Amino acid sequence: GCKKIETFEASQVTFTSGKSVLTAQGKKELDVVVSFIKRAPEGLRIKLIGHTDNTGTDEVNEPLSQARADAAKAYMVKQGIDESRISTEGQGSKVPVADNKTKKGRALNRRVEVNVE
Repeated sequence: GCKKIETFEASQVTFTSGKSVLTAQGKKELDVVVSFIKRAPEGLRIKLIGHTDNTGTDEVNEPLSQARADAAKAYMVKQGIDESRISTEGQGSKVPVADNKTKKGRALNRRVEVNVE
């Protein structure tokens, strides 16, 4: 199954619309994951899954969601996590957690989720 990381909020790993640059809030949230991994047993791996809101087409959103996951990974590697412990995947706009009709909902959908494997 998929373990949860205490106090980690995927909805806080946020991005500006159309961009794959982490916000300061996003970095702060990823720091929670970084310290979790540093304390975790060596075999523990995580998967970062990037998501977008439904603005734009799949042609744009699929690579964008991958770029977001990759940006999160790059940040974590810079914080000292071995990159072999992190896999990434982009799911475009297929898995919204909020209503894409509202600005707030779209903001929540632009996120990176973390699965502990």
